[in-house]
Amino acid sequence: MLEGLLGALFHIAMADGEYHPAEKEFLRQVASIFGFSQADFQRLESTFVNKGDAENPYEILEISDSSSDDEIKKHYRKLIKENHPDMLMAQGLPQEFIDLANERMATFNAAYDKICKLRGIK
Repeated sequence: MLEGLLGALFHIAMADGEYHPAEKEFLRQVASIFGFSQADFQRLESTFVNKGDAENPYEILEISDSSSDDEIKKHYRKLIKENHPDMLMAQGLPQEFIDLANERMATFNAAYDKICKLRGIK
């Protein structure tokens, strides 16, 4: 839930098309208050600000590049299940959260596809 709320704040920060240093510092403070680590903040920032264009798809999927193919696949499926827009709809969350979940799903899918191509996973 807190990750979704922080995602909404990233979405608001990007509404004007620019990510200002003051916005970044504010979001960093909010992430700290929510209990997120610096690594968590960077992962979320790359997900919402860069729209999944980060160089390291393993960071986006929150998994080590030394993980086995099976571990990656299981973790990817877990992330998809936890962040699926239908789950949020069932919880009665507002449309804005559903829209952010759709964006996250696209980011996760792109990162997983990139890993699959790198590793030859089918």
